Amino acid sequence: MINTSKLRIFCLLFTLGIFVCLSGTIKCFAQEEESKSIQSVELIKKRPPAKSLLSQNAGLIARKPSVKSNKNEKPKKRFYRVVKTPRTKPIAKAPVKAAPKGIMDGLLGFTVWKHRPATETDAAKELVEEKIGGKVQNSEYTLERMGLDVPLAIGEKIRLSIESLSHSGYLYVVNRELYSDGTYGVPKLIYPTLQTNSRNSPVEAGDLIFIPESSAKVFTVKANQSEKKQVGEILTVIISPKILIDESMLKTKAIDLPMAQFTSWLKQWEVNTTLFEQEGSVGQTITPVEQTAGQDVAKGLVEEPAALTQDDPLPQSVFRSKVKRGNPMLVNVLLNFRSN
Repeated sequence: MINTSKLRIFCLLFTLGIFVCLSGTIKCFAQEEESKSIQSVELIKKRPPAKSLLSQNAGLIARKPSVKSNKNEKPKKRFYRVVKTPRTKPIAKAPVKAAPKGIMDGLLGFTVWKHRPATETDAAKELVEEKIGGKVQNSEYTLERMGLDVPLAIGEKIRLSIESLSHSGYLYVVNRELYSDGTYGVPKLIYPTLQTNSRNSPVEAGDLIFIPESSAKVFTVKANQSEKKQVGEILTVIISPKILIDESMLKTKAIDLPMAQFTSWLKQWEVNTTLFEQEGSVGQTITPVEQTAGQDVAKGLVEEPAALTQDDPLPQSVFRSKVKRGNPMLVNVLLNFRSN
């Protein structure tokens, strides 16, 4: 005869075991889902708060918000998803643990902006110099966000924007052609040049740097016509606490860097990075506050850059790395070309 009391206990324990297993599974699933994204608040801690003031020689002028909102309305939470990580195991629950002593988080914002013909409804427009029929004329365009996982089409017109979200220092951008056999072209320093207005000034969090600097200039995606097939570009972005290139070496256009010098930088400062992409923002057009950020605001004899605040739009892509304290932050950005 079956003992009913023992049977009840067995059923109770069995049910409890299933509940515990399901709870653990749900918890693990939730943690896995959370590890795939990170809140923007973790990335913009060093940006000035929205209520920051710009110091002007005429007094203190409050910065106007980029969008109208209620005073008690909190900024909209924005999330980033992991696109690429050097880890072989799932990423730990965000935010990640504090970096070990002597190591700090390096955060670099990067956005590729595609030019498209402007429409009447676009809030921010740019005049771009173009050669049409052998003559130079200005055409009206609007910048539109692209994700780094989207290959660039040959002939596409783009601009790039860079923002250091963690380190202060001098910005350098080196470009190399990437070929189908995995080799690279000559490293060229495309930023700064003698035409860069802020070449002697370090960048801070909130400073948005555009390349090309002038809104009238753009990059046109072209594959180098050589024996090797070019499949993309590698941009090496460096934020250094010290000046790496003496101004006397700069020219009005990009300069070739000695291979030994560039290789030495890579050996010293290149580390693994995790790439995050902002969710739901690809295809959004540039805002007036982004367009004017980084431009000098001249009032009398004082010039102050209009830095982005924590309430302003964020970079489309963010690279995260572990940087040895005192070292430059170095990030490699891959721009793939669309195959024909």
